[in-house]
Amino acid sequence: MVRNPFITSGYISADYFCDRRFESERFIREVVNGNNLALVSTRRMGKTGLIRHCFQYPEIRKNYYTFFIDIYDSRSLRDLVFALSKEILEGLKPPERRRCKAFGNA
Repeated sequence: MVRNPFITSGYISADYFCDRRFESERFIREVVNGNNLALVSTRRMGKTGLIRHCFQYPEIRKNYYTFFIDIYDSRSLRDLVFALSKEILEGLKPPERRRCKAFGNA
């Protein structure tokens, strides 16, 4: 059985993230300097992958809480607030509580 070596969905790790060094460095620099940042591109060009990749850099991981919230399906302010609060609450749980929950769902 031949496995496809190309990852086409989701972020796996920096080992599978190619190129984009300039964009990653600029993203990190802007965030660390407290600047606002907007990524604009057509669909399927890697914006989400770039963000998730940059979240793994030590400058970000050690100094910031990061949350990834997909708001594409939000149809109202209520949906947005629910998705945001759910992700923040889950992300701020101690790691051992998250592992317990994952074990319970397995």
